[in-house]
Amino acid sequence: MSFDADVWKAQHDSDALEQENPRGDMVTALKRDHLEPGAERAEILELLGPPEFQDGDTDYYELGRTPWGVSYERLAIEYSDDELVQAYVTRT
Repeated sequence: MSFDADVWKAQHDSDALEQENPRGDMVTALKRDHLEPGAERAEILELLGPPEFQDGDTDYYELGRTPWGVSYERLAIEYSDDELVQAYVTRT
């Protein structure tokens, strides 16, 4: 599935994050096409909207429940000096 910023932003803090969510299907294209190391944090925030939460220099975007239904995924975007260092998916 391709990345759609409007669909991504519409999921912010929604109940859909407790279920399978379109963000999860878009994350591969998002990382491949938009999350290059060195990208400015302001550009990423404009593209994705605000994160669900932050921890230090890392922004977290909820991706919803995994297709297997037992855990939840988050996209973590780590910055240094407001430039993207790495983006990765975590499971809880």
